[in-house]
Amino acid sequence: MADMQAEGRQGNEPQDKIPGQVLNKARENLLLMSRTANGNVDTSSSQGKSGLLLVTEGNDAASAARRNFDAAIEFAWEQRNVQLREPGDIRRIVETLARMVNRGILKEGHLIREENSAKHTYLPVEKLEEDMDWFYRSLFDKLTVEPGEPVEEAAFTEFYLNFRGHFFSDGCGKCSMASAAWVLMRRDFPLPTYRGGYRAFYRFEPSFVKGTRPQEEEDAVFLEFLRFYRGLW
Repeated sequence: MADMQAEGRQGNEPQDKIPGQVLNKARENLLLMSRTANGNVDTSSSQGKSGLLLVTEGNDAASAARRNFDAAIEFAWEQRNVQLREPGDIRRIVETLARMVNRGILKEGHLIREENSAKHTYLPVEKLEEDMDWFYRSLFDKLTVEPGEPVEEAAFTEFYLNFRGHFFSDGCGKCSMASAAWVLMRRDFPLPTYRGGYRAFYRFEPSFVKGTRPQEEEDAVFLEFLRFYRGLW
């Protein structure tokens, strides 16, 4: 992470501190969206998940989740002006955020999801690397080649990172929030308010796996989510 921080600061000095209102908004959103940050550790998504966690007690998990998310949001702020030369630059930032939100919660060496979920319709693990490559290339194009509406870019980030691929073994929701915050910070756009909390948000979790339905049906799921997401401001 030190290398990433050094790289992000090149040509961007001085790095001003994240404004208090931005950090406070991120903290409010965390409590609205994260069960872990509220002391509820859920390992039901896959059989082996409980064996990957270092913290299972509610208060300990909540403290770690809140502390880690603060650090991730501060890192996202520091990286808001970093020059993106290739899709790998985005992947390094997103995976750094994932490691930060999971520090002291998830065992080292298990960042990328290793199991399929019997509970959720996430992408099968054997297709994760291919989908991650597609996601980071697509987001790179959206942010650098054809910059569009910041809200749509942030919605794309959260939807595909969390709902569709669910790339990480744990903390994927927190990572997708922090990654979307980074996307918005790049454009000096305010953070949303996650009205309705976890239940309102996750009702848009896709009911089918990417690639098993016609593309127009997959696009319709995202557009429905995008309409909801725009209402968070």
